[in-house]
Amino acid sequence: MMEIKVPQILCRYCGKLNPCDTATCIWCRRSVRLCSQGGEALSRRDEVVNLRKVGLTYAEIGERAGGISKERVRQILKGNPKPKPRLKGMLTPGEVSQLLGIHINTVRRWSRTGKLPAYRISTRGDRRFKREDIDGFLQPRI
Repeated sequence: MMEIKVPQILCRYCGKLNPCDTATCIWCRRSVRLCSQGGEALSRRDEVVNLRKVGLTYAEIGERAGGISKERVRQILKGNPKPKPRLKGMLTPGEVSQLLGIHINTVRRWSRTGKLPAYRISTRGDRRFKREDIDGFLQPRI
């Protein structure tokens, strides 16, 4: 079995060596993220990146970085996705169902049958509805 070598670093408070993967000095118990560059605090992302460079798995990194999930470790390494821009004047099926006071599945069925015009967006085919179309649907028909 191959032993993983964890870099040793100095605590900026007590000056003793600690494993790089710890968020608390094992000697003086100061709650700081340690760093080999002059003892300055590391951001969580830098800490995760350093542990990944050592060769640890996502699960091992999660345990050592404060009990975060391996999926969150993957997200940290990948970078947080930017929120997608919201289409102005477009409503989701949930928003339409609240407006009309009906179940969301009814909105989906009406869009599928053509009773409510819907626009498909993204690769998943999410439905979006124009506010004007919903207002027109609510107008009394002669």
